Amino acid sequence: MAEVEYPANLEIEGPWLVDRAALDELDQIIEREFSVLVKRNEDELKKEVQHFIEKRKAIELDEAKLERRARDEEKSLRERWDYRRERRVSVDIGHVTVNGNSVAEAAKHPVLANATPRGLWARFEVGYTECELSLGRWDRASARLEVRCSDAGTRNSLFGAMRQWVEKAAPPKWQQLWYRVGAVPLWLGFSFIAPVFFVVINALSSQGGNPYRQEAHDLLRHGLSPDKQSKAIELLLALVSDYRPTSEKVTVPIWSYIFLFGALLVCIALSIGPKVIVGLGRGESRIRSWRRWFSILFWGIPAWIVSVVAGNLLARLL
Repeated sequence: MAEVEYPANLEIEGPWLVDRAALDELDQIIEREFSVLVKRNEDELKKEVQHFIEKRKAIELDEAKLERRARDEEKSLRERWDYRRERRVSVDIGHVTVNGNSVAEAAKHPVLANATPRGLWARFEVGYTECELSLGRWDRASARLEVRCSDAGTRNSLFGAMRQWVEKAAPPKWQQLWYRVGAVPLWLGFSFIAPVFFVVINALSSQGGNPYRQEAHDLLRHGLSPDKQSKAIELLLALVSDYRPTSEKVTVPIWSYIFLFGALLVCIALSIGPKVIVGLGRGESRIRSWRRWFSILFWGIPAWIVSVVAGNLLARLL
């Protein structure tokens, strides 16, 4: 019968802020799944020993000798199988890596007290079943989960349990999109908008030239009569001093400057962000600070857009 095999790997982009509560939950999941794998491994070992006994019964009549051979076989199997029974958690603080059997154990190391961890690697293996979870490895702002096991049922069960944690601890979709796209497109857009903005303002300021210029052209075209000499002097003074009536001056709406200045701030703000921070040591306070920053971005950028649009509409109505 055909079987469907699902991929047992997952990668989610950051920025990742994994607080202590999420780390404690990860420890509990690893402990539970590791225990399940160990029990399954023990059951398989017992089956192997029982299978060995059943085969030897046909040729070994001495029960004491059979029991001794069964114990030797169990010892041999256990030595081989226990070799592939390992659990390790590594916390990366840049120049140093702290290792332990769990996050809680690694967190007790004094080197983490004044450090900001920027990476986490958890791996456990029982028999031929392996699970690996990495956060921020190779300076990447992503989490990668992979489960390797020949038994589809075991693989899917383990992957499902670990995947739930990854998806629960993952950053919101808008943060993932922000990190994936980056601020480069925004800076490119701003570098195009800003020059165009000032060119348009300059063009508007000089649009149609000075109104006195056209009058001077008309005066010269029709000839300068004695009764128009005072007008000619007025036009000459206006042109030389670049004087313009108040009613003819082009005023740029204040919302235009708000838009331009706000766009600059948005580009700068979206260029600032973490990759991976683990909530151990100083990482806990850093996570709180970054979450406040994300809240400012989440509410501030829409508020800026609404203020620009509302300002434009009010300027048209008033």
